[in-house]
Amino acid sequence: MLDMRREIVRMARLIYAHGLSNTAGGNISARHEGCIYMSPRYMGSRYQFEIAPEQISVLDASSQQVLEGPRELSRESKMHLAAYAEFPLLGGVIHAHPHNLMVFVAAGRPMPPVLEWTFKYGVMDCIPETPSHSQALADRVVALAATRREQMERVGLGIILPGHGVAVLGKDLFNAYDTLERLEENAHCILMSRLLPPED
Repeated sequence: MLDMRREIVRMARLIYAHGLSNTAGGNISARHEGCIYMSPRYMGSRYQFEIAPEQISVLDASSQQVLEGPRELSRESKMHLAAYAEFPLLGGVIHAHPHNLMVFVAAGRPMPPVLEWTFKYGVMDCIPETPSHSQALADRVVALAATRREQMERVGLGIILPGHGVAVLGKDLFNAYDTLERLEENAHCILMSRLLPPED
């Protein structure tokens, strides 16, 4: 039987170890068997992504009331919960600050796919610059995701949050992580390719 709290703990360690987020923040959530599971507040700055299963909040998927774990949710919980409310087939959301993708975040520029295994994601679009932790941010992420719902439900979707980070939405937690790592490698290849000498 899948223990989603332990899976979120495992994903948190992978994200930090692989440079997919930093101590400035990040959060992870999953919807599984009628509940929403969400990583704790201060996962980056206080815990450096070394969290324990009992720190995961478990919410009722319909009323979004906390059933188990901490009652104080991640500051970006509005975005996660708004996405789950809008997209019944959504199963995983990751907000992160990936090392290479943050260059596109800082510039507020969309990222094109350059690798065969990122073509399926198309261009990674930006929402307008929006205050973090706000309802406006949640609304803009949901609005952009709604225009690419079929892609999100099939292969996953990454969204650039200018000046802030990225949001990745997937059909489950594992798809969201896979999407995040592939998009980060795509960003790395774009940036490093600028260092190649001109062809003769």
